[in-house]
Amino acid sequence: MKLKIAVCDDDLQWSERIRQSISEYMCHVNQQCDIQVFESGEELCGAFHGSHSFDIVLSLIHISEPT
Repeated sequence: MKLKIAVCDDDLQWSERIRQSISEYMCHVNQQCDIQVFESGEELCGAFHGSHSFDIVLSLIHISEPT
């Protein structure tokens, strides 16, 4: 079974690091996967309205403290 994984973060360098780490791990455990990176929550939600479905969703959100 090929896992479908979504990674969502507005920091593309961080998203790429996460994607690469997941890919290396999945290769190590001999698990096929398809990793898709999204730059925003809106983009990710749009994928759900289309024909996309995911087994795992990683959404990296930074919430600043109130001032």
